[in-house]
Amino acid sequence: MGKALSGLCFVPVFALMAILLFSRIDRHAVDLPFSDQWYTLTPVLTGAGPLELFVCQYGPHRQGLGALLTKAVAAATDLNLRAESFAIGVVSCLACAVALLLTRRVRGRFAWTDAVIPLLFLTPLQWEAVTGVPNPAHGVVPLLLLIVLARAFSIRGRWRYPAVLGLEFALVFTGFGVFAGVAVVGILLLELIRDTRRRDARGVVHGCVASLCAGAIAGSFLLGYEFAPAVPEFRFPDPNWPRYPLLIARALANVVGVRGAAADGIGLVLLAAAVWTVTVQARALVRSSATEYSRPGTAVLLTTGFSLLFCANVAIGRMSLGVDAGMVSRYVPLLIPLFFGLYLQATQLPPRIRFPVLGLTLGLHVLGSVGSLEQTNAAAAAFHDTKLAWRDAFLDGGSIAAADAAARSSIHPEGLVDARERTDDLSRKLAFLETHRLSLFRDHAIRYPTDPRLVGTWRPAGWSGSEHDLLRADGTYRMGTRRPAETGRWRTAHGELQLRAAGSMSWQSLGDYRVSDSSVTLERSGLRWERD
Repeated sequence: MGKALSGLCFVPVFALMAILLFSRIDRHAVDLPFSDQWYTLTPVLTGAGPLELFVCQYGPHRQGLGALLTKAVAAATDLNLRAESFAIGVVSCLACAVALLLTRRVRGRFAWTDAVIPLLFLTPLQWEAVTGVPNPAHGVVPLLLLIVLARAFSIRGRWRYPAVLGLEFALVFTGFGVFAGVAVVGILLLELIRDTRRRDARGVVHGCVASLCAGAIAGSFLLGYEFAPAVPEFRFPDPNWPRYPLLIARALANVVGVRGAAADGIGLVLLAAAVWTVTVQARALVRSSATEYSRPGTAVLLTTGFSLLFCANVAIGRMSLGVDAGMVSRYVPLLIPLFFGLYLQATQLPPRIRFPVLGLTLGLHVLGSVGSLEQTNAAAAAFHDTKLAWRDAFLDGGSIAAADAAARSSIHPEGLVDARERTDDLSRKLAFLETHRLSLFRDHAIRYPTDPRLVGTWRPAGWSGSEHDLLRADGTYRMGTRRPAETGRWRTAHGELQLRAAGSMSWQSLGDYRVSDSSVTLERSGLRWERD
């Protein structure tokens, strides 16, 4: 009874971490597209079909099931990006639950040390992937799929290969899950070598077919693929390539909240442990029979190998930004599998060293989660405040420049295009959102500044009773004399009367105006409106 209760220590930890996760989402998520979201949301909002969304490429990876999740949330909520953050939180909780079930399957029971799993999977250090610049395809959906794939490898019987290959296909096209394709091919080849050594004819045939299929799935990622490095200064090999391991070490140390002088030492120990674990498990897989191979072996090999491949990718792709380039929050979900694999490996150690290692692991993650709270909350709050300031300033006048100044930041990704192109692209997309009343425009309208003397509805003089050329009190207009009829917004600014057609964020000046008690006259054209 006591062992059974101690094995459920993870339950209150899971509940607490989930509550903290969703409370942080509620506090820090803002309904405003930010940075890369202005590009990743484009195919979602322009009517792309499921297949087009699935294979859509942004940067070095494809969007896959993450884009389909974003599409479903957008359709259900009129693109409420707070709802997307909550959906990401749900996916993180599902990944944690599957990891706990997988742990029980490979060990046969729960243990008190399993409390480390919610601390790892629901860590506050991944805040950027949840509320900063959310993109389900980048990290959290591949994380869930990878843990499910690890479970699929433990299936015995005819459904094993179909389940593994189906999940590999989903992962290859979903964010950085593409590295799972490489890991799957590697594991299947190791199994093929094992079956060849054991002269298992049936296993060799099945292994050959499965390995070829897995290789074809991994290779299909390259169909229509465009090489797009995430940084403009990318070079391979980088002149500082000897420092690749140091970048990886700091990225790993960041997952447990370690920075500063200790990050290099702890990170290098973690990197060495991961490489040793993969080597040991690969060797064990080749030398053992299918029944002799340790139950967590494939799960350890898959999860740890996946994150090592991702780390290598980060080091190669980001070294030009410096050795701290891997210490970013959005990478944490993709490094969690490595720590999960190390935990599973630690559960197989001899009892006399197992419990000290597991206790140290648990303590490290407790310190990482608790010690990083202040830092992560401050960083997430800064993102929240920037987004909120930009949104409120824009809704208060419809000016991108004024909103940038108020937030002291642009919400459009910088460095991809020049400033003018960035402003034009953002204007078009904001106009689309406003026209369809999505995201920040769902419950709010832009409060355009208007000369208080012009408050009301105005009709051109001599057109009384007509619906042509109305300037309405709600800030909208209709120019019926134009063909086709034009509608949009009107305002006054800098002594001018200005119009902005629907679907545009550019203002057209009609020139200076003068106001009397019951009329307004354009100085340039002489056109006169009378109060309705």
